[in-house]
Amino acid sequence: CEFVVLLGTMGDAHEKLQSEVNALDELKELSEQQGVKLAIEEHMALSTVHDVHQEFQNAFAKGEEHKEAQHNRMVGALHKEAGKLENDCGQTFNDLGTGIVVDETTETQAALQRLDIVGNTVDVYKQRKQVLERYRGIIGLDEIQYNNFSKCSDRYDHRVTVWTLLQKFTSDAAKWRATAIEEIDADAVASGVASVAREAGILTNKDAE
Repeated sequence: CEFVVLLGTMGDAHEKLQSEVNALDELKELSEQQGVKLAIEEHMALSTVHDVHQEFQNAFAKGEEHKEAQHNRMVGALHKEAGKLENDCGQTFNDLGTGIVVDETTETQAALQRLDIVGNTVDVYKQRKQVLERYRGIIGLDEIQYNNFSKCSDRYDHRVTVWTLLQKFTSDAAKWRATAIEEIDADAVASGVASVAREAGILTNKDAE
């Protein structure tokens, strides 16, 4: 996997190097057309550039040949790693359906702290998927479906939204209780409760899907 990613990076570098070599050749040709001859040192430098470029081309070509020769093995390795990612995502998806993140008696801060930890894991999954997708593109495979990854990411986002909403409501409710009755803005309280109820309803329906 690392070899294929490196080969892709080399391919990008090769295109850039080819462009720069072509630009140098065009500059040399333009100078000669205008009667300006390059100094010996400049000729030697240009020759060195061409030699290095040729060596790079040869190494890149050998890498491409090796990639083609190992194509089936690489395809197998890709699917194996994709399967591992899907298994890991499936486990995290299940974990997000149990424990303190679904226990309504849990303190909001404790639930959000737990979700912060899970969030780090989800970020790693995203990085792994990006590497696999780049690998897939390099070896020319059709799109791979990461169903568990999508489900895991969606459930994580949902849990964070729910507990963040609950934390805000708990904070607002504490402020309302600490305010003298005659100073409470009843319309603001009613609007806040209605907003929370509406969002909670949407989140409940989404969780049931």
